[in-house]
Amino acid sequence: MIKIINYIRMHFLVLILGLHGILAILMTGTALKWYSILGYVAFFSLGFNYLRLGSYILFIIWSFISISYLPQVILYGDVSSGMIASLFETNANEALEYLKEIPLYIYIIAICYLYFSCYILYTASKQYSIV
Repeated sequence: MIKIINYIRMHFLVLILGLHGILAILMTGTALKWYSILGYVAFFSLGFNYLRLGSYILFIIWSFISISYLPQVILYGDVSSGMIASLFETNANEALEYLKEIPLYIYIIAICYLYFSCYILYTASKQYSIV
């Protein structure tokens, strides 16, 4: 039992990166495949170890992209090129109407995901120092 606890403690960042990868892939509406999760975990765990500041910035950008696509994926399904193209044709009133139509639970999910992303950055900064 102690060996299992020590193993989980040693590889905690990889485990939560795997969970974050699953959530990020689902939130962007792409197909969930094992190699995409493995690539996500490998990229960010190696990046946190070797690239440090650059991977932190990429992780933050990826988290915000996932959060921005979350309402589209939950309400309408996969992200289409038409939805992305409509971003260029929208005005401020249409954007405010869209934000008002989003249910409260989607905002709660987004806030929880953002908190989870910040927790991963905090854990990575403790495990791999930025300095």
